[in-house]
Amino acid sequence: MLSFRKFFVSSCIVCIFSSIFVSCEKPEQNSGLLPNEDLVNILSTDSFQIKATTQAIDSLSVSQSAGLVLGSYNDPIFGKVASELYLGFTLDKSNVAFGNDIMDLVADSLVVVLPYTSYYGNEIPTADAQTIEAYELTQKIELAQAYYSTNTIEYNPTLLVANTVLPKPMDSIINSVTNRKQAPQMRFKLDAGTAQRFLEEGTPGHIGLQNDANFQNFFKGVCLKSNTNQTAGHGGIATFNPITTKLVLYYHFVSTGKSSSFEFIVGSSPKVVNHFIHKYDGTEVGQALNNATNSVAGYVQGVAGTYMEVKFPSMPAFYAANTIHVAKAELTIKPEAAPIFVAPAGLFVLRKDATNNFRSLPEYGSGSVYNSVSYDYSKSGYVVNVTSYIQDILGRENGKTPQAITSGLYFLTANGAISPARAKFLLSNMKLKVYYQVVN
Repeated sequence: MLSFRKFFVSSCIVCIFSSIFVSCEKPEQNSGLLPNEDLVNILSTDSFQIKATTQAIDSLSVSQSAGLVLGSYNDPIFGKVASELYLGFTLDKSNVAFGNDIMDLVADSLVVVLPYTSYYGNEIPTADAQTIEAYELTQKIELAQAYYSTNTIEYNPTLLVANTVLPKPMDSIINSVTNRKQAPQMRFKLDAGTAQRFLEEGTPGHIGLQNDANFQNFFKGVCLKSNTNQTAGHGGIATFNPITTKLVLYYHFVSTGKSSSFEFIVGSSPKVVNHFIHKYDGTEVGQALNNATNSVAGYVQGVAGTYMEVKFPSMPAFYAANTIHVAKAELTIKPEAAPIFVAPAGLFVLRKDATNNFRSLPEYGSGSVYNSVSYDYSKSGYVVNVTSYIQDILGRENGKTPQAITSGLYFLTANGAISPARAKFLLSNMKLKVYYQVVN
């Protein structure tokens, strides 16, 4: 389920027109759209004008996000995109004590452990290196508060540490402290001073680890951000699992040499805010958003980037000249091939209701529940059942006059609050095909 707030968009849009002229014909074969017995007297046409606009998403809900998103990439078409991660941790135990004598304790390291869920972008290690900076939050992330992708959380501008990391989402690692093999993860070591503060808080005379409320006052979390200047075609954004993400303090005892560790979790109700930054200046998408002429494509991008609206302005005129019953309508859109920044695995296809709120098409959900349209590898694109939408435009399916529908179909990256995938759709690769019967 994708959560929108008021879906404000930039007023700059690019209108794109495409006309595909193909004569009306009977279907040569049953593609699975209609039962065989329904093919009698069924005609089809795909000679419809298509209009598309590309618009910028104002923001998406990121409260208690299902994924932690971090990194940046430079797309030759979409420009630079980055995700900053604001992350809080939870103390799930009470009266935590590491020892009675701080002089007998040594902090080895304090590590943010981020297990990979997915990775999007250039996976060549030498091209993927990113400098990740860490800052300490000075503002709590409140579970009861709604956060959006434009929100930021206050943090101390003093840099805790900056690490250069090579994302390796497919490679398991050997924990250098425990010498054990672990699932693919990004491990981010914080500074020695912060590690020492944590260790001291678990000794007599300190209250920060007595309970979670005290812990939230002691340590509100971290801000992680990429400070990397990638050239076009390089970089990437990783998504991490909040359930298994944790902050681990490693320490040892001077007297015995024994090593130990303690984990602070994120858990099933994550204190997380993903903040997305897009820079479209001087890009192909930027020209589209500034209403450039002679554009021939529409653009869809996740992490609160862009969405595409598609309309069929010639449909009413076609219906006025023909008395028909629409049996089926499908829209096929094929993304331009991209070797690195590939098209999304799925798209949300929405329309607006009478109150101007976004709703799923009946074929793909109910009300505000959105089911995605998966990429069809056999068609090299997305095949969308738009029968209900076309029938509403034409109106007479239920004995009504054609409706004055001013909004089109809206295409967004599925799970765009955490997915950074994007796609460019040439209008020459968009086709609406309608199957109909002539009514006598």
